[in-house]
Amino acid sequence: MRADRITPQVAFLKLNASALLESAVLDIGKSRYSFLVVTERFRLSLEHEEVILRYPSGGYQVESRDAGDYLKILKRLSSEARDVADRKLFPHPLPAGGIGFLGYETAAYMEDAVLAPQQDDLQLPDGIFIFGEDFVIFDHYKDELILCTIYEEKNKPDAQK
Repeated sequence: MRADRITPQVAFLKLNASALLESAVLDIGKSRYSFLVVTERFRLSLEHEEVILRYPSGGYQVESRDAGDYLKILKRLSSEARDVADRKLFPHPLPAGGIGFLGYETAAYMEDAVLAPQQDDLQLPDGIFIFGEDFVIFDHYKDELILCTIYEEKNKPDAQK
């Protein structure tokens, strides 16, 4: 699909996407792609020392009440994510294993560190990683779009939709 008249930022806004990994380097290689997570499968968050799996439907599940388990759970979920990209068509791994951040406070959960208390004006979780289901990938070099979906065989989506 041609992508010479739309930018990743415009697509992000129009599709109400969850995440954008932006690259605008036009060389052949990994940096020539931009990724949009259009639909989430779930997100893993670290909130008030609890590791929580949140679903787009609004449901959630507490994975652990120990914040120190966050990276172990994140690693497990990331390793379970499939690399669905066809290597002949798309030589870069799809960011299916989570896109997110770890906040300043997570260092105290992972290491023996004493951190000075910080004012939390934004009230963000200490960490969030979004695991995508539907992706739009911009190939800046070829001015093309690649559409990818991660699914379980029993829940195969309608490709036309």
